[in-house]
Amino acid sequence: MPPGYIYENKDMDITDASKLLSKYNLPSKYLFYPAQFWSHKNHARLVRALSLIKESKGAEIPLILTGSPQESFNKIMNLIKELKLSNQVLHLGYVSGKEIVALYKKSYALVFPGIVGPTNIPPLEAIVLGTSIICSNSFGMPEQIADAGLLFDPYDIEDMAEKIYRLWNDPKLREKLINNGKKIAEKLNFETYAKNWENIISEALNIISVS
Repeated sequence: MPPGYIYENKDMDITDASKLLSKYNLPSKYLFYPAQFWSHKNHARLVRALSLIKESKGAEIPLILTGSPQESFNKIMNLIKELKLSNQVLHLGYVSGKEIVALYKKSYALVFPGIVGPTNIPPLEAIVLGTSIICSNSFGMPEQIADAGLLFDPYDIEDMAEKIYRLWNDPKLREKLINNGKKIAEKLNFETYAKNWENIISEALNIISVS
């Protein structure tokens, strides 16, 4: 389940989101990736995918990053400079839960290149908030997002770049993914979550009683 602040602020409108984020002077259209800077978050390949798009397509796709600096932070910042993407990739650091919601609301899509599982929270947050998704196909994430996003091989920079560029230039596809996500979002509530746990506990108790 996404954290509580996602549900507390999920009805935030675009006007309020814009006001909340005005201090950051963000581009009007951007991709969003909220993640701490650990190697398994796969920032490096994402940055290289954006560089590939810039080189091969001539398109500069803005990326907004949030999250606390961890072991790979300096490496990623240096890579951004090396690839001359400093005007394209912006790191906001740690932001509040309310600002996270606003960033989702204003973003064109969540891009999630993580390489660990079985599932991850940001894709669920995006679904609840009505944000389209471009996501790693690792572990249980294809089942997690179903038809609410485009999937890519997180180890394949060309595949990642192709999926990003495709969605970036196809607003009708984006709208379709958002609508698909709404069907999933209907099941992502605390009542359903509690019921699922109730069923799991009941099954476990049945197994114990039989054995």
